[in-house]
Amino acid sequence: MRAHQIMTRSVVTVAPETTIDDAANLMLQRHVSGLPVVDTSGKLVGIVSEGDFIRRSEIGTQRKRGRWLKSLGRARRPPISSTSMAAGSMR
Repeated sequence: MRAHQIMTRSVVTVAPETTIDDAANLMLQRHVSGLPVVDTSGKLVGIVSEGDFIRRSEIGTQRKRGRWLKSLGRARRPPISSTSMAAGSMR
């Protein structure tokens, strides 16, 4: 099977200035999982996909961090060097 056999022919695009809220709504309305982002001359400058919207604070899908992670940040330990690891394994 080739790409041209399954591709979408009526492509919907957005501009770089399009808000992520508008892009998400457009994807929902058109039942597509991605949108090409094109500049004013029609040149492709990127792609916005469903995966780009996962865990975004701008649209309220961010992941809440656990308290344990914050405590790790406060109690920073020096990294274990390969030398100290090798010495520890020889005991």
